[in-house]
Amino acid sequence: MYNDFELKIPGNTGLQNEVRYHPSDLVLGAVDNRPEKYSASRPALMKDGHGWTNVAPTPDIQALIDGDTNGCVSFSGVNCCQYAVNLLMRDTNVVDYLKSIGMTDVNGLFEANNAIVTVGSGTDPNAGNTVTNVAEWIRKKGLAPMSARPWNRETHKADFYNPLNQAEINAGQPFLKMFAVEHEWVPTQDSVNFGINPLHSREQLKNALQYGVINVSVDGNYARNEDGLVSSTVWANNKRYTFTHRVTIRDYEEGQWWEVHDHYTNQIIKFVWDYPFGNGKLYFVKKKNIPMTPFLQCGKDLYFLSKGGQTVGYHTVDNGDTWKAVFGDYVNATPITKVDVLPANISGKILKLI
Repeated sequence: MYNDFELKIPGNTGLQNEVRYHPSDLVLGAVDNRPEKYSASRPALMKDGHGWTNVAPTPDIQALIDGDTNGCVSFSGVNCCQYAVNLLMRDTNVVDYLKSIGMTDVNGLFEANNAIVTVGSGTDPNAGNTVTNVAEWIRKKGLAPMSARPWNRETHKADFYNPLNQAEINAGQPFLKMFAVEHEWVPTQDSVNFGINPLHSREQLKNALQYGVINVSVDGNYARNEDGLVSSTVWANNKRYTFTHRVTIRDYEEGQWWEVHDHYTNQIIKFVWDYPFGNGKLYFVKKKNIPMTPFLQCGKDLYFLSKGGQTVGYHTVDNGDTWKAVFGDYVNATPITKVDVLPANISGKILKLI
């Protein structure tokens, strides 16, 4: 028996459906905007699409003490980014930087502020939002720490939706100093116009899971079959799709089920293999190239190693001008590797910590 627990029904939790792609939208593997042609522009991160459960984030629940935020599009979008960043946290420089900007939680995992994304992207408290609005907010504004706008399950909905001030709008900029966020649709069965058919084949979903967890549309009025798997009453292409909710596909068992992270109550739920998932979206979080790697020796002096392995000499200064001249836009996003012994190819004192 699958889903052998009390299955909480999200119902309509805030998805505003889009019927077609915008001309500027990107489709996974698309060449000339034709999703049936794949390119090798993205590296596969998980062989056969398995392994994302190992980098699962700490749960955030979108329902508040006095009602649902209708922010499923935002919560699921942020959640996809959390899986991606947790994978990047295998790099200790990434861990150190995220800690320095207050974006790790008590479990040492990446944590981002769902409230800022939900409100900033224009979510209607009663009707929700579109996938594109949320994805573009994250791409342009980044992700902010919880400290920028604290909230929890005991927060009232009216307070959750207070308008953002300028500091809150800008709170995602430190994240964007080190990371770039991109997003692409997962190809559908018929064409780039998912108003014709928004559904995905099993192979399209399995292929997409190699690159990231998949943000997808579902019917939030969950119904279970005799095995306990979530099924759907919407099957044929000539029937109306009742997409009301966004969730994240994170794993599968071939021919058996899809494992879904539902952010409404943070339940991990298994769906039937032929469930009609729609309008899949992938989020890609990439670490930006930092011009040089700084090494801090014994807590005293700071040295710089360029990408080519050559040191660059700068005079010691008492203000931050040299630091800014070296790193430019990366001045607040440059992780420092702390070592007792400098790497062998660094010689001489280059720049004292300022």
